[in-house]
Amino acid sequence: MEPPIGESVGLVSPGKWSIGTFMSCEQLQGQPPPEDAVARWNDGDSTFCLRPKLPTTFPSGDSAVGKFYDRATCHVAWNLSPDIICKCTSWTEGMEVEGTTIEFVVKNAPSVPVPEVIYYWIDPTWDRSFTIMRRVQGVRFNEAWFCISEDQRKDVAAQLAKHAVTLSKLTSSRCEKPSGAGLTYAGVLLGGLPREEGVIWRVPLYSPVTAEELTAVMVKLYGVPPPDMGKCFEFTHTDLNPTNFFVHMPTEENGY
Repeated sequence: MEPPIGESVGLVSPGKWSIGTFMSCEQLQGQPPPEDAVARWNDGDSTFCLRPKLPTTFPSGDSAVGKFYDRATCHVAWNLSPDIICKCTSWTEGMEVEGTTIEFVVKNAPSVPVPEVIYYWIDPTWDRSFTIMRRVQGVRFNEAWFCISEDQRKDVAAQLAKHAVTLSKLTSSRCEKPSGAGLTYAGVLLGGLPREEGVIWRVPLYSPVTAEELTAVMVKLYGVPPPDMGKCFEFTHTDLNPTNFFVHMPTEENGY
């Protein structure tokens, strides 16, 4: 991927970030946001805005500043300010982005907690997407595990199951993303597509399929029909492992 995804965001001067080929995040110094600002937010006593910049071909600024997560070819995240992060993800034409999925959950399952998304967009020139969001407060469950009691662990499991049930009530006649986009990371179900040679960041995209079509594919791949899956697919998070959700640590006041 060129430029490397880890160079997608850079601090160009104090309080000013270059993001992708055409966006800039700027800290406002007491002045109102510019007319071309597409988003504005507060973080503590500071106010920031996101605005277009002159398109650029090459990365600018120091990309090492604020970077706290880097999966080299597909996911990188930066702290823009104490409670605001910018996530950058590799993107393929037709691929649904995280912001769209979160909007779907907020609209259709508002009781399920999700990060607050401030703004998101696709940067097709560099084949990646960006999401500005507030940092999730709390502790990853895998880190909290050793600090909470058995009853508190069971309480977390019950809450997680409740949210999963809520999401499962959202159904579709096709196996697809909420927006109707095709699936990614579905090689186990659909047999896998070959990646372009030397292009490890480009995620294979699979067309939506009905239950009948999916059954036919799995019979062809594995020689036996899968269990009856009915006519509808339920919405779910496909990776609810303990590193992927946060909990609030118990205190004497709140219990949990």
